[in-house]
Amino acid sequence: MKRTILILIGLLCVLSFSMAALAGDVVSPEEVVLKVKEAAAYLEEVGEEGLAEFKDPEGPWAWENTYVFVYDCAEGVCVGNIFPDVVGKSIEDILDDEGWPVGVELCKAGDEYPEGRWIEYMWREAGTGISKKKISYIYKKPGTMYTLGAGMYNPEGVTIEELNGKLAE
Repeated sequence: MKRTILILIGLLCVLSFSMAALAGDVVSPEEVVLKVKEAAAYLEEVGEEGLAEFKDPEGPWAWENTYVFVYDCAEGVCVGNIFPDVVGKSIEDILDDEGWPVGVELCKAGDEYPEGRWIEYMWREAGTGISKKKISYIYKKPGTMYTLGAGMYNPEGVTIEELNGKLAE
């Protein structure tokens, strides 16, 4: 009896930790939009000095399995990303895994949609190196210089059309 209770307690602990880990691996579209808009407001307040925080994988703009990235589209360059090889890269050189010009397109989305815009592209998932469908919310706060975004991989049960429809509401 005592052994059975210990086994059950052990299984419950493992299950609890597993569920917590799984829950922590996925962000919702609403979280992404909120975090990107918070980041835009932060950069509007502190300016260029705040860019260093977007390069820190342990910083406030990296959470769960995603992060906020920052582009200066007027200069045509990435200025904030947790991956150092992307920082300083020209937007024209940032292509998805199928050759689509994601850097140029995200700058276009930031300029054309004041409420923000979701875009879809193929990108290698950090840690796995596997190319997967990624959707990112792109936002440029009116009157500011930076275009920001954050994304999620393989979202279940949601389409770009639905997400962009919600932004227009």
